[in-house]
Amino acid sequence: LKWDEVVEYAFLSDFDLLRDTRQDVSQHPWATPAARYVMDLHYKMVHAEEEIQRLNIEAQCFLTYIIDEECYLQCCEELLKAKHSALSHQVALCRKICGHCNMAHISKLPGFS
Repeated sequence: LKWDEVVEYAFLSDFDLLRDTRQDVSQHPWATPAARYVMDLHYKMVHAEEEIQRLNIEAQCFLTYIIDEECYLQCCEELLKAKHSALSHQVALCRKICGHCNMAHISKLPGFS
């Protein structure tokens, strides 16, 4: 035990709330299992609404990423056509495969909620 800890404990003992710790909190209405369940459910619903808002933002970012990737692959394909036609063809195949997968994802995002 260090001196700083002793001083801190002495400081905490000055509070009435901490001094009277012999109360049985299990007898309070908010301590019943039903009340705890309702409180837990309430906070889960509040956090679910916050999560929906965050997911709507994340879905928009995902959609933007899909569009940007499509544009990037299309530009790479065009740049490679003149010098490396085989590589350009592979980029085109990759773009088509990604495009099919992306369309499946985009079709599931209409309203984001």
